Amino acid sequence: LRKPMVDKLFGIPEEPGLTNYFYHSPRWENYLSGWEQIEKSGSGLAQAINVNGMANLRLLPSGKLPSNPIALLNAERFGQLLKEMRQRFQLTILDCSPISLFADCTIIAPHADGVILVYRFGRTDREAVRQAHNHLISSKAKVLGVVVNDMQKGESTDYSTYYKYYDKPVVPAA
Repeated sequence: LRKPMVDKLFGIPEEPGLTNYFYHSPRWENYLSGWEQIEKSGSGLAQAINVNGMANLRLLPSGKLPSNPIALLNAERFGQLLKEMRQRFQLTILDCSPISLFADCTIIAPHADGVILVYRFGRTDREAVRQAHNHLISSKAKVLGVVVNDMQKGESTDYSTYYKYYDKPVVPAA
C-alpha cells in the first residue's frame, strides 16, 4: 500500500484491488487476478516461471493508494480478510513495505503464520536487519528466516552471521 510492485511484476492492473475491497465492496474475491491474466499480460514473467501448479495462483493487487495505509491495516476488516483468505487458500503471502521505514509490517505480522525478512546484500545495513528482527519479535511475530538477495558472484556467502538472530540454529536452503 506504499509503493506497490506486484501488479507491475505480474503485468496485471493495479486497480481494482485491496483498497476497493475496503471502500467499495464486501467481496474481495472480485478483485483477484489469476494465472490466465498474467499469461495474457505480456509482462515476460509468464515465460520465466515454471507454469506447473500456477493455475491456482491468485493475486490481490493494492488498488488505489490510500491516504492512510495504517488505518486500513489496523481495521477489523483487514483481520477478517486474512481469516477468509486462510479458509480459502492453502498459502497466503503478504508483501509489505520495508519494516525500517513504515509500521505496516509490524501491524500485519502478528496476523501471519510467519515472517521472512528480506536482506539486500551490501545495501541494507546489518544493524537495520537486527532492529527489524527485534521490532517483529516485540510485535509477537514469528520470524521464520532471512532471504538474502542481490548477492553478486564472488561476494561472501557466510550465512553464519545470521544465526544470532534466532533462538535455534537455522540451516540455509541449498
